[in-house]
Amino acid sequence: MKHTVTFFPGNKTVEVEDGTTVFKAAVEAGIETGGNCGGTGCCGKCKVIIEGKCSGEKNPHISDEEYAEGYRLSCTTEIRGDLTVLTSVSGGSKKIASFYDEVDVSDISPLVSVEKADVQKPSLDNSEADFERLKRALEVEDLQSLPAALKKLPGILRSNDWSIKVALCDNSLIDVIPKNKSIYGLAIDIGTTTVALELVDLQTGKTIEAASDYNHQIVCGEDVVSRMIYEEENGQKRLTELILDTINSLIEPFKNEIHAVCIGGNTTMIHMLLGLETKSIRFEPYVPVTNFPPVWRASDIGINVFCDAPVYIIPGCAGYVGGDITAGVLASNMQQSENPSLLIDVGTNGEIALGCKDWLLTCSTSAGPSFEGGDVSCGMRGIEGAIDCVKIKDGKVEYSTIGNTEAKGICGSGIIDTVAQLFLDKKIDKKGRIKGGVFHLTEKISINESDIENIIRTKAAIFAGCCVLLDAVNLQFDDLEKVYIAGGFGNYLDICNAQVIGLLPPIPHEKFKLLGNASLSGAKSCLLSKDKRQKAEGIAQSMTYVDLSSSNSFFEQYSSALFLPHTNEERFSITGK
Repeated sequence: MKHTVTFFPGNKTVEVEDGTTVFKAAVEAGIETGGNCGGTGCCGKCKVIIEGKCSGEKNPHISDEEYAEGYRLSCTTEIRGDLTVLTSVSGGSKKIASFYDEVDVSDISPLVSVEKADVQKPSLDNSEADFERLKRALEVEDLQSLPAALKKLPGILRSNDWSIKVALCDNSLIDVIPKNKSIYGLAIDIGTTTVALELVDLQTGKTIEAASDYNHQIVCGEDVVSRMIYEEENGQKRLTELILDTINSLIEPFKNEIHAVCIGGNTTMIHMLLGLETKSIRFEPYVPVTNFPPVWRASDIGINVFCDAPVYIIPGCAGYVGGDITAGVLASNMQQSENPSLLIDVGTNGEIALGCKDWLLTCSTSAGPSFEGGDVSCGMRGIEGAIDCVKIKDGKVEYSTIGNTEAKGICGSGIIDTVAQLFLDKKIDKKGRIKGGVFHLTEKISINESDIENIIRTKAAIFAGCCVLLDAVNLQFDDLEKVYIAGGFGNYLDICNAQVIGLLPPIPHEKFKLLGNASLSGAKSCLLSKDKRQKAEGIAQSMTYVDLSSSNSFFEQYSSALFLPHTNEERFSITGK
């Protein structure tokens, strides 16, 4: 009996006989799972997450918690039914190439403030209670305390000679710690394809560590719609477990020192994190449970940081426009500009905002994960070894990789470069067809017609969404003050090549500004600033959502953009590089 095994990222599928190991299936599919022990299970480096029927003894390298989450070693796990396999799972925190345009936070007023408290020692002449004594030292008369902090207070005071640090959220004491210990905050961008986060010093505002991983939910579907369908068929518990597993595995070394969390993400990802039903988002009129999630404790959600750490989630405005776009608008500052600007967030969902200080319009397109390394045969996210820049002349390829290491795959910016350069070099036609059906960048890394078809569909959806918003207010691309580009690969994007394929409009390059991961940038600024949190809430309340699913104009614009660069070539000025 044969079974179908689908590997992510890359969406590669193979058919194998019952009892084949996942490792052998991966080899057949051309997928690297890691490991250096020859398949004996000794090194524990070929961890994967599996969804489906499989068998094999629990390996000592897999903890009980990991095993419950679906982790297995590919070399010792046998296939007993159709499977989906996520092959790139984190083994802990790791550095990433995820840059962004830093938002200025001039006055640090974090979600949780950190203060030193030198408390007067008690005596027979002054036997005031510990908590009242602390209130006096802090000069906060209406200070309240959460139970965990109050239980720790007497021991911490006495073991530290009455000189300690306190963590305060508004007027609530959430924790007390020795004065030589650190208190950090966590900024998180929950993307459909990837999760990126930063560990931030709440007193200085400086980033201490940065890490990312694939969103482990990818084993349940590559986009938000497929995951919502999975939820309807199987329940949401697994999806919530997987996103929590992604976050918790990245923060493991620092979990006890994190006392505040701020999260940006699309509406569906936030609902799945909080365990909120998403069914009403998928069907008309696409209504979420909430656009303004309450501030919950980390322990209520399942994030493995200090139990009473508040979790602030940047609000969104609609079922398909979430806090990631609010964060992007905040990062660009376009909501305070006199003249209209455009924000394009290029990710698995192509979310777009248009506006100025007087008004804001927004929409969302189903873009797919092509520009995040998914849905492309040799695609990968922007980490070390990813081809990020490509030039092709007379069929000869020049490229660079992140970290200047051996090429392992190709990330979003490199994918855009490759298609643009192939088109300029006349190796593909307006429909993306290649002679022979495939073009090799290296001996092992290639791009095929199916990859290019996915890229063309993605760029067409994004460009069409921009056109619909502009048409709604009778504006042209030339009327824009700025075009902001957000997304994980934003700082690597070559504007010229993006214009060549018709992803971006043919306007002067000085009008473009690359924001990088604006969702993570916004999460960090909201973590550190009360003013930024208030501005984010104002942005979410002021945005008007334009539904593209019922728009005839969108389908007309989309059809016209399903070519390189566009059916209307006069709109695009293409120059070689």
